[in-house]
Amino acid sequence: MLVAMMEVPALAGNVTLGWNSNTNPVVAGYDVYFWIQGDVSTNKITVGDDTSVTLSNLVTGTTYLFAAATYDSSGLESPLSDGVSYTVPANVLNQLPTLNPISNLTVNQIADGNRLPNGGAQKVVLTGIAPSNAANSQQTITITATSSNPALVPNPVINYTSPNTNGTLTFTPKVNVNGTATITVVVNDGGRSNNLFSCTFTIVVLPPGTIWPSFTSQLTNKLVVAGQSVNLGITAAGTGPLKYQWTLNGVNLVSKTNATLTLNNVTTNQSGSYSVMVSNIAGSTNSNPATLTVYATAAANLTPTVHASGQFGLTVAGVPGYPYVVQASTDLVNWVSLQTNTAPFTFVDANAGQFSRRFYRSIYNP
Repeated sequence: MLVAMMEVPALAGNVTLGWNSNTNPVVAGYDVYFWIQGDVSTNKITVGDDTSVTLSNLVTGTTYLFAAATYDSSGLESPLSDGVSYTVPANVLNQLPTLNPISNLTVNQIADGNRLPNGGAQKVVLTGIAPSNAANSQQTITITATSSNPALVPNPVINYTSPNTNGTLTFTPKVNVNGTATITVVVNDGGRSNNLFSCTFTIVVLPPGTIWPSFTSQLTNKLVVAGQSVNLGITAAGTGPLKYQWTLNGVNLVSKTNATLTLNNVTTNQSGSYSVMVSNIAGSTNSNPATLTVYATAAANLTPTVHASGQFGLTVAGVPGYPYVVQASTDLVNWVSLQTNTAPFTFVDANAGQFSRRFYRSIYNP
């Protein structure tokens, strides 16, 4: 007697088969046959009088054919039932869901129930929400948020409907309280593994009257010679305490955390763009950058220039703004100072034609 079979949803690598019970009293049980589509070899499982069986360890991505037969007490089998086919889904590694980073926030304290500017209920837009396998619409995303300091900021409220890519997070600080809370947002795509992604951001609630840091003077460019010392400094205002962090070409300088940066015995490697970040409880602000140029030597380069008959000209290119003396000699022993000026400049000796030969040099004159 033929046996009707049906396929039941299965996990990848497994399949559950079921069929209607055969009421013929001679039926003692059921045999299930299965084989890979296109293969002549078959496998057989005897299941007794059960009307379902789960087959495990099937090859993912492979199509199998299944059929069943009854047998009597002597082991005699009926013809095979109509067959069913099933392709075992390929295993797809569940990867982490996504959520774009959330910037830290600074808000004002709510005083006596009155909402100060930028105080009270705050809304944060959540973006970049997606399941690990974006093409799998069956994954339902849930989002939760918790606060490290509920006495300051209670757990935020999430407004999100799966599978949208955006949602909102709303929080309201407590009245007459200030401080810091860290908010942890968790995205869960419901996968069996790698289903949780979390990110954190900080909320700072400011005391009334807090003033953001600002600069009352900025940095200026500096020129120095290797081996010298240089001071770079700013003045800042804002609610104290103020903290400072100096950078060179955008990289923090270790232990350089004062309002003035002092560099002793500088080298050419310390040339570059300097700036300082000033911060307090309200936040931080960066100074305008300033360039420090460190010359290996104060010695100037002399370059002859076009000059009229009987004259001789040259350019003096030393450290810009530094003073240099141009001297002349006919014997390289006795030198006469002709002109003092700040580099870069052009010198013209109008009396050069009066000498059969004349040598020139420049000397840094601090």
